[in-house]
Amino acid sequence: MENEWQLFLNYFCDTYLAGYSDYQVLIKTMYKNGNDPKLIIPTNKLTEDETFQKTFSKIKIDNVKTEMYSKIAEKLGDKYRDRCEKLTGKTKGKAITLLEIIEVLFQKFQDSKKNQDKNIFPIDNLHITKLQADLKDLNYEAQIREFKAFLSENFNQSIGAFLIHGKDKYGQRWLVNRLIFNLPYWSMGEKFPICLKKHRHEINRVWETLQWKFGSTSSSPEDVITAIYERWEKEPVILCFDNVNEYKVRGDYLRNLISQFWQPLAKKAISDKFYSKYPLILFLIDREGCPDDLDIELLNSFDINKAHVPVKLTELLRFKESEIGLWVKNKDTLFNPILSDMNLEKFIALLVQCNNDDNKTPEDVLDQICGQFTTSDNLSLTWKHFEKTLPL
Repeated sequence: MENEWQLFLNYFCDTYLAGYSDYQVLIKTMYKNGNDPKLIIPTNKLTEDETFQKTFSKIKIDNVKTEMYSKIAEKLGDKYRDRCEKLTGKTKGKAITLLEIIEVLFQKFQDSKKNQDKNIFPIDNLHITKLQADLKDLNYEAQIREFKAFLSENFNQSIGAFLIHGKDKYGQRWLVNRLIFNLPYWSMGEKFPICLKKHRHEINRVWETLQWKFGSTSSSPEDVITAIYERWEKEPVILCFDNVNEYKVRGDYLRNLISQFWQPLAKKAISDKFYSKYPLILFLIDREGCPDDLDIELLNSFDINKAHVPVKLTELLRFKESEIGLWVKNKDTLFNPILSDMNLEKFIALLVQCNNDDNKTPEDVLDQICGQFTTSDNLSLTWKHFEKTLPL
């Protein structure tokens, strides 16, 4: 029972509490202390308020904000509508409590562990690879077309920087990782993501991070550039600066990164007559869809004479309804094992509804798709789990 409860707490935290740091701290505290009998809730005691409240008082659960309760209850209602209706009926229309949320989710977790849910299909690494391959055919055609045009014009020397921009959770990282699959020799060497949000208060920390990643003799921009250039001579160098939209990053900070780092590096690589055959690529990720507010020079299309200037790809938008239906129907080998023709139409309608909801994002649609499968340990596959496998 202890191992099952620990697994559930970890699953609960990853699946339902993403973004709610207060909750994560509390649940992870329980998870880490799972071997303490006082912090274990036996199955036959799960529904008893007294036991539950006593357990959670150990970590001051009562101090968690009411807003977080409601948001998780909303997620619960979206995913397990029938169970929530029964729950609401039992409570005569009262708001769902945290105890009731835990009760439903824990039962769902146990059902999944026993593989009783016939609409969920266990997925192994081979199927995850297929799912990843099939998802590459969904949306983002404009951006991929623009990137391929750049590659076709510069197949001998793929050197360039690209801005990926759109509203938050519109699939920025997913697009970056789809783009790199088109690069020659992309699987060789390391990919280097740097979250500028973590370094927004001090640009020198970026140089120090690059020094560590590339083994530079110092953190000066000149030495870092030399180290990266020497690496590029031997293998591809694919960099990604995430969160360039941060208030303390846009403007002077970002301009300095480009003028002191990317531009001299790109110009050196382009001018070298003994250029490398490997790609040298920089991605900039904007999670607010504010390219005009970044206050940097951007091109609308690649110019070989200005390879040191980042290119602004087409803005990331929601999926098209027709595209969702066509994609699902074309992926018969992916969905046939788990969905009948009737359920396939319902699934398409569910994805379209999610896509058209103003409170949802394209990544919520991807999460709905992933949610049709379970992992090898019988936990529902989520987009967050899937995203962790991406190299950038």
